[in-house]
Amino acid sequence: MKAVCQKTNRPLEPFGDFSHALFVLDRSLKEAQEAALLRAGFVIAAEPPVNEPYLLYREDCWFTAAFLQKLPKNGASGRVTLSDAVYLKFCGPLQTDAARPPIAIVPAGGPPSLEGQELPIDLGLHDVDEMNLHPAVSHASMGKMRSGAAMVHPIEHWTHLLRVNLLAMLSRGEQYRLDFERAPIWSKLYQILKVLWNSNGLSVAGLARGLSRIGKGCNIHPTAVVEATELGEGVEVGPYAVLRGCVVGAGAKIEAYGHASLSVIGPKARVGDGAMINLAVLMPEAFVSRGDGFQMSLFGSGSFVAVGATILDLSFGKTIRVDHDGERRDSEVYFLGACIGHRAKVGNGVRISYGTVVPNDSFLVGPSHDLLRRWPTGTESPARVVEGAASSVRRGDS
Repeated sequence: MKAVCQKTNRPLEPFGDFSHALFVLDRSLKEAQEAALLRAGFVIAAEPPVNEPYLLYREDCWFTAAFLQKLPKNGASGRVTLSDAVYLKFCGPLQTDAARPPIAIVPAGGPPSLEGQELPIDLGLHDVDEMNLHPAVSHASMGKMRSGAAMVHPIEHWTHLLRVNLLAMLSRGEQYRLDFERAPIWSKLYQILKVLWNSNGLSVAGLARGLSRIGKGCNIHPTAVVEATELGEGVEVGPYAVLRGCVVGAGAKIEAYGHASLSVIGPKARVGDGAMINLAVLMPEAFVSRGDGFQMSLFGSGSFVAVGATILDLSFGKTIRVDHDGERRDSEVYFLGACIGHRAKVGNGVRISYGTVVPNDSFLVGPSHDLLRRWPTGTESPARVVEGAASSVRRGDS
């Protein structure tokens, strides 16, 4: 069956790029779509065929090969419809229609339209155990999550791009598991021996390292911890750095004591000395320095976050609201960081609230009233900083 992409002509805010040009794991969404289509046996076409049914998908829709393989092959047509309530609850916020992703099978001779009768698809997902959260933050739990190799999700908001990257890591791991289960016995033995060879022992940590996929030309310091992580070519991992469950693009660098968990680090991106990221996405050439730790945040291409910056990520009150289509909308989550635009710079001491967007090419500087810039003549010690100047502390002052 042929597959045709429907254009949206709608860039994703705040980046100004069309979704298909933005990164999902280690490639653009367009490249990810085409790879999934080819693996599932589809033929990519520029125009709809006339005398045969075809697959129509919107350019901002992410999907996996396993999802495409679940589409009916009995001549049925219509727009894909999902019914997994748990999956829809997690993926639904800010979508136009979470239960009906923008992908359809169009009958022969039909116009390139995503409208039509429902085409129910069972993704075949399974439950993932809930995280053991501290009672103080248990309100932020989304409850049980669903995971599997077959997933689909449109990208209509920056939070969707963040979520899709996290789902893509889950689905890729599930696909590896399925590929292993379906492999012939000699292939399974080879893969097991390869993991054991790379493990340097049978400890849990050793096996986790053995499950990693390491590209050519990587430079990993002997003291670094790399567990269940994919490294592209030429990645540098510094002393005492930690990578757990990450996807790292070619030429990226994790400096000494850098720590990344369940995150995507794009090509030539950098995690600075002592920086910590968790459930975060760094687009190509982004640089995140040591701050107060960055979680559930999205960093645009070429963006820079200086030492000492802070992004809040947890609401203890209402669910977090975000800008969407010119209005404030409920994200329906309590746990969400911020979105830093392409080439934006965030300076030392800047504090950014959850759900906030920093536009492309912007430059944020921290407060300066407590920054010493001059010492007036005659100022005696002890002194404190008042509006940028040293001011003598009088006896009895608090």
